[in-house]
Amino acid sequence: QTRALSEQLQKASDGADPLQFQDAFKSISSAQRAALTDANLLAENAADALAKIEAVPDDQRSQQDAMRAFQLNLATPILEQARQTMAHARRQLRDLSMNDAWRLVNQSYNLLKQAREQFEDPLATLNHLIQDENEFLRLASSHVILSSPETLEALRAKNPDADVVLPNWLNLPLLSDTQTDAVTRASRLSAMLGAMAEGAKNQLHNGGETQTDPQMQKQLQMQVMQIEDALPLIDAAIQNMKDAVAQISDDNVKGSVENGSEALKKLVLAAERFTDLKHLIEIAYGEQTGISEVTAGKIPAAAGKNAEGTALNKADQKKLLAASLDTNADRIERLADLLSIQANEALNAASQNPQQPMTDEQKQQLQQMYDQAEILRKNASDATKAMKDALALLPETTEEEAQRPAGPIEELAENDKIATESLEQLRMLFFTVVEHVAELMRQQAKTLDQTTEAAAAALTSEPKPFEPIIDRQRRHEIMSDKLAEVLREQSDKMQESASQMQGEQSDQAKEMAQRYAQAASELTVAATDMRQVQADLQSEESHRAEALDGQQSALEHIQTALQLLQPPQQNQQDQHNQQDQQNQQDQQQSQQDKQQMSKEQAEKKSQEIRSREQERRKEKEKRSAAGMPAVEKDW
Repeated sequence: QTRALSEQLQKASDGADPLQFQDAFKSISSAQRAALTDANLLAENAADALAKIEAVPDDQRSQQDAMRAFQLNLATPILEQARQTMAHARRQLRDLSMNDAWRLVNQSYNLLKQAREQFEDPLATLNHLIQDENEFLRLASSHVILSSPETLEALRAKNPDADVVLPNWLNLPLLSDTQTDAVTRASRLSAMLGAMAEGAKNQLHNGGETQTDPQMQKQLQMQVMQIEDALPLIDAAIQNMKDAVAQISDDNVKGSVENGSEALKKLVLAAERFTDLKHLIEIAYGEQTGISEVTAGKIPAAAGKNAEGTALNKADQKKLLAASLDTNADRIERLADLLSIQANEALNAASQNPQQPMTDEQKQQLQQMYDQAEILRKNASDATKAMKDALALLPETTEEEAQRPAGPIEELAENDKIATESLEQLRMLFFTVVEHVAELMRQQAKTLDQTTEAAAAALTSEPKPFEPIIDRQRRHEIMSDKLAEVLREQSDKMQESASQMQGEQSDQAKEMAQRYAQAASELTVAATDMRQVQADLQSEESHRAEALDGQQSALEHIQTALQLLQPPQQNQQDQHNQQDQQNQQDQQQSQQDKQQMSKEQAEKKSQEIRSREQERRKEKEKRSAAGMPAVEKDW
């Protein structure tokens, strides 16, 4: 709201009288007061919670209470600083001082995020940092674009009706505050993860119970390994952020964007260190898909550029491939440790389960699955390394050649295909068929969105090439056919098993076999629709409307297949849960209706509020006497 009002003032005129926007200032000031009221209540609740915990002797506190007290002690001073900043922001809004108000509002927002993160898991904090670094890059990139007279002139020529200007609030202080906040939070996260790693090491070396519990030992060892892998990346990201802040101080916002981009990459790679086997396989496969598109001379969405199939020049092509191959080669190597750990855990769990003992044949099949997974991983690793070597051996391009549109790199094509297929088969091993169908539905919806955007753009400007969309649709078609084949095989096995059962079990097995067969048919129809979509997009007449209809039809068939694969009892359970929740809500509403406060109860409640207010004032006076700042309530 503050930024929007700042832009209104800016558009009115440089010398506009703020008094004509007095009502808007008053509205935002009221909103700030409401937020400050919530913050004051939060501070009171935090103080009450901490006082209750500290009233219990240290040796009698639970581990949970000790952790909560630690978190409250960390969050309280940050929240206090946020309250002070919010109160200051409100005073500036009441004084119609926009230049100070928007920055104070932004600072208080950052402080509240810092306070929140004291109660979060470190991984949640890391994910928030990734989101906020993305936001910093968006703001800094916008500043670079809108600060260039040439770019502004081009934008205004392209959109004559749009009032394209650099907003007053999007300036160097805002960018500096935003990135400085990220440095503070990332540094705190680094310290916390370091302490966690040291604590886990101490438990491994000195913990009595830990030394006799192999499962706990493995968990602690994994935690230490993950943190020690992630910390150097987080620390390097912090340095990039500090460099970005320094460049903003030197009025070099473009340089801060480059450092912010590097910081973001390192934070994402750090977060990967904590992911599980399935998700790491998925990330590696996604990266390899992007590598395939770059190898073919196209820009993938993962490259952070135009994803509409615009041709790369040769210099960009080699640069993108080198960076992506390095990252994915390291990722595929890390899969080896995760495969080994998960294989041991799966086999140990099977051996230690007396209720459902695994036969020797089943154990052998499980071992064979993990052996096959390691072969596929090794194939992908060798192919990726071969692509890196082949890329390094390519002849140097001249300056003139480097600027030409890049075509497919034939020297990489064979190993690219091996790496992609190996990772795709690895996915098939660890993802259930239902998960694959759900992923196919998500990807088909994404492709439909891309086709809609490309078709709309082609009506108002030069038509954009549909080749990347056709390639995506072809991959979806292949996956749909593969899944249909797997579902038919599973349906046949279910039918065979059902013939050996009796009664209700046999009926349920037959019903599920039939549902799998129907799902396979739906996916076959979806694949047929996808083939027609490719033909429509490739035709000279470019039947875009027909292609969109075909994609929508394919998506609906995939959705139907997914619904068929869901067990009926699961849907029934969901309905029961919803009904139970509705019944509970009705009961709560009924109780609330009955529990109307009597006159005596209302008077008692009012007395409690007055007593609490007196205690708050006494506490405020104590803090003032001790030199602690108190938030001024100016209403």
